[in-house]
Amino acid sequence: MTHVVFVAIQTQPGLAGDVCERLRGERYVHNACPVHNGPYDVVLLVEVPDIADYHVLALEVLPNIVGIDDYESFIAAGV
Repeated sequence: MTHVVFVAIQTQPGLAGDVCERLRGERYVHNACPVHNGPYDVVLLVEVPDIADYHVLALEVLPNIVGIDDYESFIAAGV
């Protein structure tokens, strides 16, 4: 079963594009898009075979990317 996770990211000013480019190369990230309005600067679409794979991305990868200030995850149910 594939798990779908949407991740909303707040970046440091002017770094949304750089963060998108960096995340597009990450395993399981299917899309990284800048957001033009609202409280978040980038939205990710992540698909993982096991939710533990997302935990690695969320706890080990995202916190170490330059330009990310904060993020919130939305794990889709029944997709």
